[in-house]
Amino acid sequence: MEKQLKLFFEFLENDKKLSDNTLQSYKRDIKQFKEYLNQKGKDYSNITKEDMKEYIEHLQSIGKKASTISRCIASIRSFYQYELKNKKVEQDPTDQIQSPKIEKRVPSVLTSKEVALLLEQPKDVDLKGIRDKAMLEFAYATGMRVTEIISLNLEDVNIEEGYVTCKNGSKQRNIPLGTMSLKALKEYIEKNYPDTEVFLFDCMKYINRVIDKVCGSTYSKITTNIPWFWGKIYYNTQEPIFERIMSLSNKVLSYKLGRLLKDLKPDLIISTHFFVGHMCTILKKKGKIDAKLATVITDYGEDPYNEWTCNYKYIDYIFVAHNKIKERLTEKGVPCDKIFATGIPISDKFLKKYDKNKTFNDLNLTPNKKTILFFGGGELGLGKSKTLEIFECLAKNFENIQVITISGKNETLKNNFEKLVDKYNRNNEIRVLGFTDKVAEFMSASDLVITKPGGLTSTEALVSDLPIVAINPIPGQESENAEFLESNGAAIWLKKNDDINFVLKVLLNGDGKLEVMRDCIKKIAKPNSTRDICEVIFE
Repeated sequence: MEKQLKLFFEFLENDKKLSDNTLQSYKRDIKQFKEYLNQKGKDYSNITKEDMKEYIEHLQSIGKKASTISRCIASIRSFYQYELKNKKVEQDPTDQIQSPKIEKRVPSVLTSKEVALLLEQPKDVDLKGIRDKAMLEFAYATGMRVTEIISLNLEDVNIEEGYVTCKNGSKQRNIPLGTMSLKALKEYIEKNYPDTEVFLFDCMKYINRVIDKVCGSTYSKITTNIPWFWGKIYYNTQEPIFERIMSLSNKVLSYKLGRLLKDLKPDLIISTHFFVGHMCTILKKKGKIDAKLATVITDYGEDPYNEWTCNYKYIDYIFVAHNKIKERLTEKGVPCDKIFATGIPISDKFLKKYDKNKTFNDLNLTPNKKTILFFGGGELGLGKSKTLEIFECLAKNFENIQVITISGKNETLKNNFEKLVDKYNRNNEIRVLGFTDKVAEFMSASDLVITKPGGLTSTEALVSDLPIVAINPIPGQESENAEFLESNGAAIWLKKNDDINFVLKVLLNGDGKLEVMRDCIKKIAKPNSTRDICEVIFE
């Protein structure tokens, strides 16, 4: 039997590629069975079903639990199936042997206080404490087993893409490590539906990092250098040739996404990008997933890409910014009962009331002055020349205002802003900031925002009751956002040949123009969009 067991264990390790833990369990169970046979003076090749029943009774008599006995039977059955395949035995004595019923018990869980206490135990004063704290936090965040965590290698953790690869023998699964619209929904769901587990990740990065980078880089270069060309691409997405290309590429890309979703087994998938949404409908059409699908369209254009809803039969919920989009989708054949004009979801930070005086005090600004919030940076900024032109106009011509300027991670632009502040001696009235997480506070404290009309930024401004000057929109979705906002009185779209100085003077001369715009904003703003989306989904 020793030779046969050695070959069997090599098969499990080399062919089945079982984890070391599982392999040790097999060895332990079968070794115990072998010792029992030796005591009884029986040869493994002549064991009958009656012998197996006696062995089960023996295990029960020595106090083995039902779960342990079931595992032992499974281990022995695997061995005999291997031997049968290799014609070393003539029968499997475990055939039709029923495993004892395992009592289902509700797992005991830690209370929130106990979890907090547990996470506080490691003291990060030395390397061991830092390690232990990291392991506890990691286990708590991912739900991974201890053996899985200690088996991780550095290359298994992808911080940039936000997931960890957990390997178990030949099997592996990717666990996301816990854009903005999805984040807002995640925050709300976790606060209001505590029994719901939410995974948030960038699907395109996960599917193919190279393609994601190429697409992102190409989009950035086109929209920055030849924006009119992006407009042509955008408005040709309705053509059949484009739809065929998109359908083919998404079928190919959906394969890897399907593997991830098979591991996660989600009940609901919310997509805020039409690429990913389209892939999910392909997977659902093929029967690869059975999760409910929700699509959140994050722009204000009345006629969105066909790719958002081309497989609408497989989408359960479609959330849009306003009723005109709903009407347009209905005209295209999308069932009305699938479409909900909830607005675009944003972080609940923008629903809070902030102390303006505190904000001004923190920035060393004057509370009683008109305040302009100016977004000039970010990865897809306004374009260097246009940005500096607008900023210089503010610094040079408006001494009765103060400006909060956010340049994001664009250090070069930030330096150029600061030079202009020094040039016009506006150090007491203009604050130049880089990346900040206080956008909600700054919007709450401002009287006007100058920005590109992206869907999320525009929504944040509307919810903050903040009039908008829309600058240099990308042709396509941003120009349609600007058109919607302007037509509804919430924004002024500053066109290429418009006089920046004149437009700003009209807005800031104190004749009530900003108040009129705020009244218009109240008619179209949907501050409860995140709540409304969740109520539809979880009703």
